[in-house]
This record gives sequence, C-alpha cells and structure tokens, in this order.
Amino acid sequence: MCVVGGWGRITEKGPVSSVLQEVQLNLLEQSKCKHVLQTLRPGQKIFTVLCAGPENGGRDACQGDSGGPLLCPRADGCWVAVGVTSWGKGCGRSWNNNKIKPLSRRGSPGVFTDVLLFLSWIKSNLRKDRSLCGVPDGVVPGSEGIIKNPALPGQSYNNNEMCLWSLRVAAGEYILLEFLEFDLENDTQCYSDQLTVYVDEDRRIGRFCGGQPPPPVLIGGSHSLTVQFVSDVSNTGAGFAIKFSVVDKDYSFGAGCGTVVLLQPKGAVWSPAYPQAYRNNTLCRWVIYAPEGHIVKLDFDDFDLEESENCKYDSLTVFGDIDGKDEIVVVCGASIPPAVLSHGGIMLLHFSTDNTITARGFNTSFSFISEKDLSETAFEDQGEEAADDSRVISPRLSTAPYGMPDTFATSGLDAPRTTEDDGKLLWHVSISLGAGYECSGVIIQLQWILTDANCVYNLEEGYLRLLSVTAGGLKKQIRDVIGVLVHPHHSPFSLDYNVALLKLSSPLNVSESTQPVSLPSAGQETPPSLHCWAPAWTSQMSGDGKYRPVRLNISVLERAVCEQCHRTRLTSNILCAGLSSGASCMTHWPAGPLVCLTNTSGVVLMGVKDRGEPCGGIQKCAVYSSVPAIMHWISQHLDME
Repeated sequence: MCVVGGWGRITEKGPVSSVLQEVQLNLLEQSKCKHVLQTLRPGQKIFTVLCAGPENGGRDACQGDSGGPLLCPRADGCWVAVGVTSWGKGCGRSWNNNKIKPLSRRGSPGVFTDVLLFLSWIKSNLRKDRSLCGVPDGVVPGSEGIIKNPALPGQSYNNNEMCLWSLRVAAGEYILLEFLEFDLENDTQCYSDQLTVYVDEDRRIGRFCGGQPPPPVLIGGSHSLTVQFVSDVSNTGAGFAIKFSVVDKDYSFGAGCGTVVLLQPKGAVWSPAYPQAYRNNTLCRWVIYAPEGHIVKLDFDDFDLEESENCKYDSLTVFGDIDGKDEIVVVCGASIPPAVLSHGGIMLLHFSTDNTITARGFNTSFSFISEKDLSETAFEDQGEEAADDSRVISPRLSTAPYGMPDTFATSGLDAPRTTEDDGKLLWHVSISLGAGYECSGVIIQLQWILTDANCVYNLEEGYLRLLSVTAGGLKKQIRDVIGVLVHPHHSPFSLDYNVALLKLSSPLNVSESTQPVSLPSAGQETPPSLHCWAPAWTSQMSGDGKYRPVRLNISVLERAVCEQCHRTRLTSNILCAGLSSGASCMTHWPAGPLVCLTNTSGVVLMGVKDRGEPCGGIQKCAVYSSVPAIMHWISQHLDME
C-alpha cells in the first residue's frame, strides 16, 4: 500500500484543504494502467507514468495535489518516492466500464510520473553542481583496466551515488566485461542500488544488483560503452570490480556462457559447444539490437533441446525487451521452430538448461528487416493456383513466424496448420461492451475479427465505438474496435449470413496464446463427420467461482439430421455440428469459432457462432454460419486493405 499527500481539494470541485492530507493507494499493474488511460487518450503510445487507486473510486489524489510524491514501502521498511502526482480524470471517480460512459463522465486512477524512468536524468542534473561519485569516474583510457567502487578493499560504496564510466574502442573490436567482485544491495527488480551497462550511450544491455557476480558480457559492433552505478539513500554493500579488455571479434566463451551483445547487420547465434552437446546448468543470454526503423528476424537452421511439457527443463526463450518481461516464445524439443520476429528493435535470447539430459543444441542466424519494407510486402496472392472462387489470404512466409512487429501484424499468417495441437483455439477472442455484454469472435487477420452479426446488430453507432476485443491467455491483449461491417444480406429473422467483420484499432501481437486461424477456400466442402473443435465452458466452476474454459470435440452433421433437429429447412450457408463419438455433453455449452481438420488444408475455420445454448443444444445440433459460403465477402473486404 502506497501513500500520496497534499493540500489539494478533498473532493472533486470541493474546497482546498487547510492542512496536509494523505490517502493510501494500491499500485495498478502497468498493463491495466495503460488500458484505462487509453480510454481517455486513445492515441497515447508512450507511457512514463504509474497508476494507483481503486477501480470503484473513492480514494485519489485531487486537484491541487500535483507535484507531490507517491511513496511506497520497500521490503526493508524504507519508504521510496516512486512517483510524482501528475493528473487524473476527475477526483476519486470510478473508472470501471469507462468505455460505455460518455467522455465527460469517465474517470481514472491517480496518474503519477514514474520516478525510476527519470532517475538517471535527475542524478545527471545533480552531477552538474557536484560529483555524486565516491571514486574517480568519467572517460576510461586504454584497452584494458579495472572499474571499481569503492576504491579500497574492506570499504563500502556510499549512499546516493551516481557514477559514469565511458569506454571507446576502434571499429571491429569487441569489449569484454568480467565481474571480479560484486556485492550491491539486493532487490529483485534492481530498483535500489544498481549497475547498468549501455552501448552507444542509450541502449541498455543489462541491469545488475545483488551479491552474485553476473556472467561476463561480450559486446560487438559498438564503438562506445557506458557503465553507470546508482545507489539510493539506504543500505550499501562491498561494491564491485569489473575488468574490461578489448578482444578480437573471434573471441568466444567456449563451452561456457555469458551475455553476448550483437549489433552488426547480421550474424549467427548457437548454443555453447555446438554441434557438440551443451552442458547441464547452463544460462546464456544474447542481446540483439536492430538499427532504428528495423526489427530483428531470427531463423533456425538446426534445433535439438531436451523436450518437456511447457519446456520446463531445457529451453530457449525469446523476449522482445531487455528485462525479459515481453515473452515472444519458448521453444524446446527436436523440431525446427518457425522464424521469430521481434516486436520492435530489440530481441533477447535466453538459453537455460537443468542438471540432467543434454542434446545437440541449436544454430540460428539473425538479420534486420526494415519495418517500412514489411508493411509494403506483407501480402502476396496465391498466384495461378488460386482462382477467384478459391482464393485464400496468405503471407509471404510459408510458416507462420513467432512474434510480429506492429507494422507486419496485418499479414494474415494463414499458413495451413496440420496438427491436432492447433485445436488449442489460440484464435478465439472475447468481444465486450462493459459488464453484462460479451460475445465471441475469431482472429482471421491480426487486425480483423470475424463474429456473429447478432453480436453487433442493432447496436447504436455510439456504442459500436465502445466495443473492445480481448485476446490471449494469461497475457491478455486488448484492442478497441474502429470499424464494423455486417454482411449486407444479414437479417435478424434468418440464420443465413449471420456474420460481421470487426476492424481493430491496432494489430494483435502473435504469441503462444494469440494467433490467427487459417481460412478455407471459397465453397470448400465440409463433409459429414469432419473432426472439429469449438471453445466451450464447463458449468463446474473453478475455485475462484468462474466457469472453466475447455476445448470441445465435435463433428459436422448431415444436413438432414440437422433439419430434423431444428424442424426447419436450412440453406447451404448453414453448418450443423454435434458431439464427437464418445464425448460427454453434460457440463458444457459452446460459442465462437468452429475449426475443423481437413485432409487438404490442415486446420481451418469452417463456422462462426456467437452465443451457444446449454449442452443439450449440442445434442439438438449447434448451428454455425458457414465460412466457405461467405469467403468472397471476407476476401473482398480484406483485399481492400
């Protein structure tokens, strides 16, 4: 629980306090903070703030409190200024269901400037008046030497220090950092005392703290390196000693490991000792920075790691940020993974192994791709093999890559999928308009959702603009809806053409829990007994009182069986599906997309459905809008993009 204080208003538009007031607030997760602020400032892309306050309002900083500190306790009991009171929408307003409220009635949590992001700037300005470093710092001459603080053994570094050391090398030379001694205040986030290494002045490659010496760091492709040490106002340690040396570009850690920083236009990354087996208990990092306006592409030439469920033993994890929070993919096993694309200009590779079983390892190559080129060449036609009545939208890449920069995310990634694992329904999304209004959709391109027309039909235009789409598993992605296209032949009195397209405010990012589904060809057959999957929820609640999601195995039914179920004639635009042989139906009801495993096209989207009836409805035949029947309409609108 954090505390903010001030002499501002006690209530919105109320009187100014004559005495200092304080209120206790909880910090919000950063993803939730960004989402609620985007309901107020939709175009906001850069966030340098923290949010704090309850969703239902009632406790907040208020008008007149701006500039005051947001103080939070650390684990050691010390209070730290983590934020500076900045702004808010109203004072103590609820910001629950902001999107369905008029702009004038929306609220926000308290918004505070994130002090940590500006700590270097703060201390750099303080250094202008006096040195904040207890030892000599500045430009370090020579091709090798020692950087340390404190100067003498047996001492400790000082509180409230800021030291900067700069190194420069000639073109083609590499810099090796070896941590001989290391003892800083321990903090899991390194928010207290920290040692940070930068290349080219502002490209961070690592932040270190605690009592264990970090692995060595090898930097290639950079002319300059900066080592920054910052300490706070409490607790110190024995400090650090770092040996730096200029080494040849062919230098290698051998069978050992460390952090390798790569900035050259292209190169290779392989596991230690490759093609010989890697060692147990290995931990390696590679940091790859692309030039401005480019993203990183990682291609796998060979891959063989110990296989395990969720890759919990040996694994290679690819992140889109230097801190290892933006996970793109985790891979293991003996199958060569698809290419990996970074979300932006940085990619972090993290290779870790346990203490049993080793394998050959991996060999990869990386290159940089212009974001502009990607946005211009994301699509290609199927060529002569695809006539107008059987066209399938597909990207240039034959296999869908992991990860995706925003500019490339408009590619459909509709490469055929052929394994039963694709029934994990990574393409299923939730469409909402606030509490009590929710339906389902399916990702057909990273900026387009296909859903049941009843989800959006007859909604007033003002409410259509308040729709949002949520994708992903534990790592949710939320997007606003900026366009709604209902099929022109849709009628609320008919089951035919019951589909709509939603265009998102920005493309979704591909991840292990979010991927587009493959689309069928126009008029593609859906024979009876075709094996399919649909998302469903069990009526047996989990421990948190929520319905548990499951994957339901169902099969396409003969039209005659379906018509007998519903006692009505059905057109060719309708599909029916029921439970697969041997499946239990007592505790589920379905909704959303129907994906089927075909003999020729792999796993493809065959039907769309919004809300499902109780499982008894499956026994009575669930009705879906046929996607092959409306592929002309889908392709027409996607082609316009």
